[in-house]
Amino acid sequence: MDFLIWVVPVLLIALVVLVIVLYNQLVGARNAMRQAKHGIEVALTQRHDLLTKQMQVVPAAVQAERSFQERVVELRQARPGEGQSVPQLEDADRAMDRAQQAVRVTAEAYPEFRANASFVELQESVQYVEEQLAAARRSFNGAVARLDDRRQMFPSNIVAGMFGFGTEPMFRAQEHERADVDLSGLRGQVGGEASGSGQ
Repeated sequence: MDFLIWVVPVLLIALVVLVIVLYNQLVGARNAMRQAKHGIEVALTQRHDLLTKQMQVVPAAVQAERSFQERVVELRQARPGEGQSVPQLEDADRAMDRAQQAVRVTAEAYPEFRANASFVELQESVQYVEEQLAAARRSFNGAVARLDDRRQMFPSNIVAGMFGFGTEPMFRAQEHERADVDLSGLRGQVGGEASGSGQ
């Protein structure tokens, strides 16, 4: 009888300690995921700002083209806001991809434009931020995977269920959408404008 008097409180204390430890691990994993998501938001915002500046140095002849103007409008709408969902961040990322593709097509149509120091400097900055964005995506997806592991593994899955720990979908870059962007109309317009200006 004396044995049970000591064992039951010890087991209860051990159980409480276990719940506290598992809870803290889940909180740490969730905070790491949120921090990694914030890294994506920061990188997307930097990319947006650089692309906006880059589009401003595009020649006036191209800025007047309807297709290019559509990309500018799309880029303005793509500015990521704090606390957006992962699908919203993915949409912003894809809009920026299309805007950047429009800038690349412009640079191909205007060889002298590629030599513009401001454009080259901005292009290098955009590439650097894209590398940071890729690293932020990987970090976020890793943090989501670690949180999901903790939410699904026993016994932390019980604590996760008790305290309602949720998760986020992984960030998925849509490679096929990047490849399928059709800017042939813009290329033709830019090419026609460039050849027309040479006459």
